[in-house]
Amino acid sequence: MRYPAMWRRFMAIQYGRFRTRLLLSTLVLLAGCAATFTPVPAVNSLDALQVSADRKVTPEQALANIELPALIELNDDMRDWVDRYVRSARNPRTRLELLHSSLRSGALHGLDYDVDADGSAQQAFVNGKANCLAYANLLVGMARYAGLDADYQLLTLRPDFSRFGTRVAVQQHVNVLVTLRDSSRYSVDLDPPPRDAVSASRALKDREAFALYHNNLAMNYLRSDDLEPAYGHALQALSLSPQSEFLWINLGVVYSRSGQISASAQSYHQALALNPDAGSAMNNLLVLHSRAGDTRQADYWEQAVADHQQRNPYYYVSLGEAAALNGELDEALVHYQEAIARKDSDPEFYFSIARLYLELQQPQLSIEYAEKAIEHAVLMQQRREYEAFLSQLTDATLAAL
Repeated sequence: MRYPAMWRRFMAIQYGRFRTRLLLSTLVLLAGCAATFTPVPAVNSLDALQVSADRKVTPEQALANIELPALIELNDDMRDWVDRYVRSARNPRTRLELLHSSLRSGALHGLDYDVDADGSAQQAFVNGKANCLAYANLLVGMARYAGLDADYQLLTLRPDFSRFGTRVAVQQHVNVLVTLRDSSRYSVDLDPPPRDAVSASRALKDREAFALYHNNLAMNYLRSDDLEPAYGHALQALSLSPQSEFLWINLGVVYSRSGQISASAQSYHQALALNPDAGSAMNNLLVLHSRAGDTRQADYWEQAVADHQQRNPYYYVSLGEAAALNGELDEALVHYQEAIARKDSDPEFYFSIARLYLELQQPQLSIEYAEKAIEHAVLMQQRREYEAFLSQLTDATLAAL
């Protein structure tokens, strides 16, 4: 169902940040698509940024001012920490648990979450605070030194249509995925989203994760209307991860802020070339052409945004949630069935219907949909919750006979 308000925010589109809280739990990755590669223009060939009426900054000039920090490099104190508290354990899972607990323990390091604490692994360790991406840098570096197979992981969260209306807010979250020798996988997180908020996940290459660091800095500078470094960091992010459509969207926002409509539109179109279903790119094109007074293009993208919304299963989930809150349970069922028609693999859709049928005092249908939820569950925590619901429901049904 609906997840907490703290997650209803842009995380990678326009003014977004990545954040996390430490949690150690078994995670089975959701099914992903095979990687495809779309030709993209070279960063140095992109339009210069008009930073003032009489001054432009070329991509080469902007990139020359960008530092490339060693984001996962450890210092001697960090290596000593791993040697003292972690490496002595022969079992890889125990090593992971020790790394987790030693960093979080107030008696030892006491690492705290801070949404503004961007930075490298060394900065997070020295300062004792991190946001999700800084913590991921720290964990990846230290876990690898401890002999663990650690990678960055990107989680895509369900869009929340209830707040943005026809706009689509793409929320993303970064944590660390550790794969042990027996192929079991653990997700390490400093500020985890609710487990039912995750719609997809995939492992990130180091370069892609480093691109997120520069993306965050670009958006920070953009919030302060400091366009030149925002432009430089946006370009550096694209240099590292040119196939990430949201980075092209964010570059488009930088161009839009400088009044460069054509360059901004080109960036949004490049995002759509990489992902034809990038709703945020569609919405930004709608806003861009509306502000420019181009009614023909604005009408086209308004329809594209509406069509995207109608295709999105989570739009119908939001309608179902609203109907259920108003006591319109039959209408809520219709909306959830519409969601399943567009995506039949999400177990939460079936579980929501199971609960609705229970409220409607139709236990047999509730049991049927609880079983379907269990069938589609890929996370152990989900499966256990559904099984507990089904067990109680079955017992109550038998007792009523």
